[in-house]
Amino acid sequence: MSAHLTLRPDLCNECGKCVSACPSDAIRVGADYILVDWHACNQCGACVEACDRKAIGRAASSARTASAMPVAPSDVSNVVVGSRAEAKAVRKAAKQAARGGWPLAATPSARAVPGRKPRASAATANAKAASGGAAVAAVSAPAATSTARAAASGPAAHGRVGQAETSVPVPAPARGSAPSTTTPTAWYVVGATWTLADAFVILAVLLVTLVAKNAVLALPAVALMPAAGRAFTRAGVLVVYYGVQVGAIVLLAGRHGCTVAEAFGLRRSGDAKASATAERPSIAVTAALTVGLLVGVEVVAIAYGLIAQAVGWRQPLTLSADVATVFGGGGVGLVLSVLLVALVAPIAEELAFRGVILPAIGARWGQWPAILLSAALFAAYHVSLWLFFPMLVLGAALGWLAVARRSLWPAIALHVMYNSLAVAAAFLVPR
Repeated sequence: MSAHLTLRPDLCNECGKCVSACPSDAIRVGADYILVDWHACNQCGACVEACDRKAIGRAASSARTASAMPVAPSDVSNVVVGSRAEAKAVRKAAKQAARGGWPLAATPSARAVPGRKPRASAATANAKAASGGAAVAAVSAPAATSTARAAASGPAAHGRVGQAETSVPVPAPARGSAPSTTTPTAWYVVGATWTLADAFVILAVLLVTLVAKNAVLALPAVALMPAAGRAFTRAGVLVVYYGVQVGAIVLLAGRHGCTVAEAFGLRRSGDAKASATAERPSIAVTAALTVGLLVGVEVVAIAYGLIAQAVGWRQPLTLSADVATVFGGGGVGLVLSVLLVALVAPIAEELAFRGVILPAIGARWGQWPAILLSAALFAAYHVSLWLFFPMLVLGAALGWLAVARRSLWPAIALHVMYNSLAVAAAFLVPR
């Protein structure tokens, strides 16, 4: 049952009239809190009539308002929105709440991020959970700067009020309304809910920047530069290249009302860290899987190269030049290769392919189609028939690792290690 009352503990004087008037014994009041057992409440409105201080009132009768979720200013980053308008509405509600000292309501399509624990507030209400195991909704006073925070972990949203564990059912969309396009994918990264439109935007940015980068680097003026100037020019072009891509991702995250770290689940709150053992796979297992996949991908790449040579398929000359010849073979070339090839490139590509494209496809077609299709796009992104198969295998390994460990960090780590081996082979292995 969704909440049908508006609770204003800041107006309550703890007179107890509402408690006496309630025929279902579903309400409790105390210092800075009002507790309602929504399962016991029969919506008779007796508490509303008994309260002469307007601390309890009826919610608006429209389905849209009745299904709205309370959002505190500190909870804005924990809300997933499906459009720029919804993001603005949530931020506006938070600002008004900060000025007026009372949380407003977000739009009904806003959803709490699954798996993310709510951040601890500056103070919490000293509320006791109602007996009988019933689900209790609690709203604290502005002095406590806390509302019943939503954090979905299945069909119900969970929050903490004092030491009492509470759960508030997530309201369903109004009957007759279009289904929400922002339903989170529980099988993947905790963060923003990416749509196919977001994936198309990222793919368009990747294509445009790739064409522009190749066009600039192919200019005769670049080829005629001295070695040092050519290396720094190539490095500068790559910085702009990845900067534009990451900038587009930042803008998309802002459209969803959150930062990059929040959009991709790269940062967890204190409560989430405390429960990481129960919610996320162990670090040791993740590390073992990452290293194992790295070895497997390298073995496949080596076997692929040997088979290709055996059948007379030679690596194209344009790919024969290793990283050392791109930035130069000295110390400066090594530093530029480590920074751009081993660090920046994996992070930018993982944010794009496994951060946005993979979950956007998965939300529509499921896990394995998303892993394979995003891997194929990742392989095609390298614009080489020779590299397509090894990059396809690497992309599938990266996608599976991100999904299996429910985090983007393992995929980033695997990608960094893979590129680092290429850099190490270019500079350290004798030619």
